[in-house]
Amino acid sequence: MKIKKVEIQAFRAYDKVEDATFDFVSKDGDVSNFVTLYAPNGFGKTSFYDAVEWGVTNNISRFLRNKTENKTAARAENNKFIWRHNNSDDDTPSFVKISTDEVDNKFERYLSHKIKSNQKDTKFDDNQTDENNKYFLDVILSQEEISAFLKEDNSSLRYDKFINAFGDKGLDRKYKKLIELIQFNKNRIKEINARQKEIKELLKEDVDNSILSKINEKISAVNKNGLSFPSIKPTYNDQSDSELKIKIIEVLNIIDSELSTLVEKVSSIDKFIDSDNIGNIVDYNRGKNKLNNIDKEIEFNKIKETNIGKLESLDRKLEQYRSDYKEKKVRLSQFEYIETNLSLFENIKKSYYSKNKYLHELNKDIVTNKENKDSVVKSVNESVSKKSLLIERKNNFLDILENADDVYKDYSLRNNELNIQRQKYSELKIKLDGIKKEEKECISIIDAANSYIKSGADIYASTLTELLPNLSSDILEIKKLRDALPKYKQEYTISNVKLQDKKILDDNLKELVEKAKKIISEQNLHQCPVCNTDFKKIENLLDSINSNDYFSGIEKTLVQENDEIYRNYILAQDKIKKKLDIVKNHINNLIDKKEEQVKSLKVLRIELVNNINKIDNKIKVIQSLLDNFKSETQMRHLDDYKSDINNKIDKLELEISNLDLVIEKNKNNINIILYNIDKNESTKKLVEEQITELSKNEIVSILSSFVNDKNPLLMKDIDLSKIKNGLLSDLKELNSEVIKITSDMAFIKIKYKSFDINEVRDNLTKLIEKRYEIESKTKKVKAFIDQFVDFEFDENKDILSEIIRVKKCYQLAIKKKRNLVIDINTIEEYRNGVIPFLKHASYLEEYNISLNESNFLSKVIGVELEKERRRIASFIDERVQSFFYQDLINSFYKKIDPHPKYKDISFRCDFSNDKPRLHVLVKSEDKTIVPTLYFSSAQLNVLSLSIFLAKAINVRNPKTKKDVDTIFVDDPIQAMDSINILSVIDLLRSITINFNKQIILSTHDENFYQLIKKKVPEELFSSKFIELESYGKVSRKEESVYDW
Repeated sequence: MKIKKVEIQAFRAYDKVEDATFDFVSKDGDVSNFVTLYAPNGFGKTSFYDAVEWGVTNNISRFLRNKTENKTAARAENNKFIWRHNNSDDDTPSFVKISTDEVDNKFERYLSHKIKSNQKDTKFDDNQTDENNKYFLDVILSQEEISAFLKEDNSSLRYDKFINAFGDKGLDRKYKKLIELIQFNKNRIKEINARQKEIKELLKEDVDNSILSKINEKISAVNKNGLSFPSIKPTYNDQSDSELKIKIIEVLNIIDSELSTLVEKVSSIDKFIDSDNIGNIVDYNRGKNKLNNIDKEIEFNKIKETNIGKLESLDRKLEQYRSDYKEKKVRLSQFEYIETNLSLFENIKKSYYSKNKYLHELNKDIVTNKENKDSVVKSVNESVSKKSLLIERKNNFLDILENADDVYKDYSLRNNELNIQRQKYSELKIKLDGIKKEEKECISIIDAANSYIKSGADIYASTLTELLPNLSSDILEIKKLRDALPKYKQEYTISNVKLQDKKILDDNLKELVEKAKKIISEQNLHQCPVCNTDFKKIENLLDSINSNDYFSGIEKTLVQENDEIYRNYILAQDKIKKKLDIVKNHINNLIDKKEEQVKSLKVLRIELVNNINKIDNKIKVIQSLLDNFKSETQMRHLDDYKSDINNKIDKLELEISNLDLVIEKNKNNINIILYNIDKNESTKKLVEEQITELSKNEIVSILSSFVNDKNPLLMKDIDLSKIKNGLLSDLKELNSEVIKITSDMAFIKIKYKSFDINEVRDNLTKLIEKRYEIESKTKKVKAFIDQFVDFEFDENKDILSEIIRVKKCYQLAIKKKRNLVIDINTIEEYRNGVIPFLKHASYLEEYNISLNESNFLSKVIGVELEKERRRIASFIDERVQSFFYQDLINSFYKKIDPHPKYKDISFRCDFSNDKPRLHVLVKSEDKTIVPTLYFSSAQLNVLSLSIFLAKAINVRNPKTKKDVDTIFVDDPIQAMDSINILSVIDLLRSITINFNKQIILSTHDENFYQLIKKKVPEELFSSKFIELESYGKVSRKEESVYDW
């Protein structure tokens, strides 16, 4: 791929595209292999390279090298445009268009400038770079970056700069991550070893190995006393230890509280026995016996009091029974009245039943009538709705009937219209196909003509003479002249060799003549030593030698021949150019003519397509209307269609009339039903009143009282004999109770006749007072026993002996609890040794685990990581070596020959330390040195240029696998001497010839520019020379041919 043309508009230094079009096509019509761009500094050379890089990659790498500083500087700018030309009109789009010699490979990129005032037209973001075209960066001279890592004294920093600029950053990150893992592994091993030393010191502390069995035995013994201390297990930890300590404190506090209570009770017993209470203790049992006797007397007097009082209660009860007996007698007379008038009740019951049955029928009729009414109303509503629909249908048919003549007339017109539109559609389609064909032919001619413009060889094709038959003679003459050019070049080369050889011979002969003149002068000869002619005098001989023009005449003839050949070559080229210009003008005229024709055809084609679409839509609408007509009329005759519509209208009118009859009939039925409902409601009210009157009859009311206030009229059977027997039984029972109460009262009066109720009550009061007096003496002893004696206490035994026995029990409990406290304190003592023992065991386990881990990390992980490090290091080294193309670099470097002794360059990666290093070495036959220590800036620049060119020559498009045949070089001769500069030009020229690469070179040095024009003339190398006449403006003047 070679660059043919670069068009820039409103980008960086360039404004209008007409002032920023860089055409790299040489005068002979080929893409130039050697392009030189000259301009003083500040005219926009770098902007040209920026534009090309952005046009291909969507980014500018030099802005990304210090993107943080660039972003800060951009934010400080008031102007929002960084890449766009600041003075371009707002309606001028920013773009870069790059044409290549590959028809299908063209780069076009537009920069949006419709942005907010606080935004910038670039983000300085690596991610915006087009990954598919990133390879192109390798053909743009990045001499700054190459020089940067070459001139770096620190080899580690040189490696980092190389990786950041040219290397595989992902692979480098992987290597550095691996180094981190290796270091992490070493640090971890170091940490483990340090920890092992700490553990060894900790393991030296003495611990009781039997502490667990001791404390668990003691805990087991203590728990037999009803406690629940947990046993100590290997999982015991600081939290468990804290919990056990808290539990020990809590249990000791409880036991201490219990001991205090027991000691207090023993002390209280001692105090109680030693005091004045001893008499009460001794009398306690006798006092209790007296209380029992008094309680018996109190109970006897209470019985007497109760029985005497019972007479009053029996008297009240007797009066109640007598009253109940009279009431039952009245109820019996009422029942006898019912028995006498039982036939009346039966008649009332029959009447009540028949009226209720009638009422039920009335309710049933009312419900049925209401349901019938709702049904008929619903039917009426449905009929009304149906009638409305029928009327609507009838009106529709009337409208159809009224418009039938017009519809049939419209059908005929639409049918004709459809045929007309279809005919138009077909005609337009044929016309469109013809236009498409004509347009395709024009495009084919344009493509063919463009291919003739791009490739001069194609002008001999027969197609061109067919398109432009009047150019046949011109094309034939161009072919003859082009065929003659190689002959002229060959003759010119041979003539040049002869001339050079003649110059060498002349120089040798001149030297010989000078030596001969010296000998003649020294020996004072007058006879020619070559031809033996005698010139009489030495002066005559010397004059004859000096006046001899033999050598200059031959040289003059050779120069004239050389100039003649060159003039013929230039004349042939001029004729070719003129003829080509004539041919190209005709072809361009043809292209312009055909392009105008294509534009006209395209306009016509679009117009035709629009018209065809309109007609197609119209056809669809008409066809839809016709289809509807066919569906509605079934394609019958108009009279038949009208007759059918009339029949439908008649049927609908008949249906409507029938519905009117049905609606009228149903309305009458509704009135009848409403009348029946009102009649039944009135009858129902009258019957309900009669039923109420029957329920209020006297005999019904009396009987209701005998059946728990239920309605006897609703009861199927009433057992009157059961009611009567119940009344008789109640009277008999009441009579028996009266006799019994009378008898009981007579017995009580006889038994307690001698007792006075007041006397009994006074005696009872005295006994209660006496009991209180005795009880107050025993109460103090009883309270003491209840408060301080918790054990089983036998009050029938001697109280004093029992209290002393209880005291001994308390003293025994105190002793047990004190022993328990001793055991718990022993557990506490053992507890202090548990954690140190468990930590000792844990340290021992940790030591063994860390020992295994250390061995695994050093002997397995460390070995594998080191193996992987060496593998990746080897791969990186291979990638670095492949980047530098050492043989090619040395070849270029030797051609420039910047150093007399050190001419062999090599690159070596060193991965022996954690930080990779990149060494750049040059060597002589017996010594290797680091160039940065010994080379001048010019020599380093030559080395960096050689590295870049070797890399750029081998760049390929990774997607298409095609070589990128273009190399961009910006000001390559900085700090070089004149010998280097000449060698650089020769090297670049040889690259264009030997490698068929396109060099696009820029310079600010006019001398260097003129030197290139002499060393790489347009006429021999199809080179191209472009100048910027001012800031961002390409000069349009024709370059003059170098005068040989």
